[in-house]
Amino acid sequence: DILINYQKNITTKNEKFVIVAFDTHSNCDFNTNRLSVLLNWRINASFYKDLCNLAEGFPQVDIIIRGKNSNWTKIPFFKDVLNKVNAISNIWIDEDYSKLNRQYELASSSDLVIAKYTSIGDETIALGKRVIYYDYFPNSTHHFASEYFKYNNYNVYAYSYIQLEQMVQTILNGGELLTDAEVLELQILTNNAAADGKAKHRVMKTLDIIYAETCL
Repeated sequence: DILINYQKNITTKNEKFVIVAFDTHSNCDFNTNRLSVLLNWRINASFYKDLCNLAEGFPQVDIIIRGKNSNWTKIPFFKDVLNKVNAISNIWIDEDYSKLNRQYELASSSDLVIAKYTSIGDETIALGKRVIYYDYFPNSTHHFASEYFKYNNYNVYAYSYIQLEQMVQTILNGGELLTDAEVLELQILTNNAAADGKAKHRVMKTLDIIYAETCL
């Protein structure tokens, strides 16, 4: 519902093609990082480096990195990749955490979302927007999200940088990764229907019925 409301209020078109990239958070504690298979510094740094490569390869695109927090920018391990981000004009980190629902504002105005597996990706899919899940781990032949979440085996996963680059190029060339029918099927899969901004109303109406039947 929040995404729908933000999208309804968009009055201007992006001057450049905008990609919003949702990362996974980095824990500042070294041992917590070291013992995590999926949320560790090395994997996250690899994601930022690949986003930088995209920014350099597609200068006509703006890439905004957004996460639950920006703690990784304070961790010395990320110094080199942070310097690389800061040196490229068409990629930057959104660190505005003072505004409520800032992540939804960014997602609704984006032309494409690239994400490590995160629930906001599913919310954006429910909105009918383009989403690429980057299910890549350096020095590993295994994937994570795609082994559990199939999305009808539709074209929503990139398993390597080359594949990610090709998918972005397809969109920039005017193509689409999914047909209209596939987009609708994924909306139904993630949201039980195409997002219409009225989910809260339906939930509250159903809860009122349940309360009336059981408590009155």
